[in-house]
Amino acid sequence: TDQIVVNEENGEEKTEEKEDVKKSEGVKTEFDDIAAKYLECHICEKRMWDGRSFDNHIKGRVHNIMMDKTKQSYHMTADAMRQELKIYEMKRSKRGFVPGAKKVFCAMCDLYVFYAAAHRRSPGHQKLKKYLHPSCNTCRKEFPTRIELDEHRLTAPHLRLLQEKQKDVQIRSKPEGIYFYLLNLKIYL
Repeated sequence: TDQIVVNEENGEEKTEEKEDVKKSEGVKTEFDDIAAKYLECHICEKRMWDGRSFDNHIKGRVHNIMMDKTKQSYHMTADAMRQELKIYEMKRSKRGFVPGAKKVFCAMCDLYVFYAAAHRRSPGHQKLKKYLHPSCNTCRKEFPTRIELDEHRLTAPHLRLLQEKQKDVQIRSKPEGIYFYLLNLKIYL
């Protein structure tokens, strides 16, 4: 496009060509070599068309708000799972109470149990452990929190590896996440 510029010394007007170059154009991102079909934000449920748009989205305010809300949701879900475990353990301890048995605290489940070894092998403890400390099946890495797994799934190295594995296999894989039962409802995360 053209732009009219006025010379302050003599008041002459002249037309100059203005360059339509955005700041972000020409700057490479770490996502540029990743195919568009892998540039999807599973948190915001948005697909991007190129590396630049994906990078802008990940760094954006709306995405960060969604990450915060997701983190809160994970905490609420973990608390609900812990409540179910407490109820289960209360019922179980009444049935199998042995006089003189000493209670041991399970920090992950946030409750006292009579038999620590049996509790750690229980399905409820194992589900909570898998929920709180997830792993990436693609990269074969474990994470201390679910939100860190989510952040990892949006990194260029993960997306590149996912893309490479898809090229090798040529089969659409299941989305990463786990199913767990909360109040007898099947929920996918």
